[in-house]
Amino acid sequence: MIDHVRGVVAGCCEALGDGGGEVGVEEEFHATAKGNRWTYDGATNGKGKPYTSTSHDGVNAYTTTIGSYDALHNTKTFTVDIPTAETGLSRSYAYTQAHNIDGSLGYVNTPAVANLPAEQSRERAACLPTGGVDEVGRGSL
Repeated sequence: MIDHVRGVVAGCCEALGDGGGEVGVEEEFHATAKGNRWTYDGATNGKGKPYTSTSHDGVNAYTTTIGSYDALHNTKTFTVDIPTAETGLSRSYAYTQAHNIDGSLGYVNTPAVANLPAEQSRERAACLPTGGVDEVGRGSL
């Protein structure tokens, strides 16, 4: 299950692919052999962009829903719904994230999961120190 969540989060960070088709027309795509399903155009600022992605493990559905996109069409908010079959983990997990002006990921706010607390992960370029110089002369991030 955790690998599925990681895959879903990675997919959201990449905006779940390309919506294709006519912009502004709600679309739905089914890959019936695997039971996967995608919908488009439902998110705020999301015309022509992915809205939901649902995959199945044979019986249970795992759904990611994009809540909004920023002005540069990067995913801003999304939720991951874990089915009741995942004892102790079953619920909807809300994520928020922001991107830098160059499109790189700035941060992700992740919800509490099981016994792990909610946290914010910030992304910084390793070559751009933002702090002072430490005691051995290295720039701090």
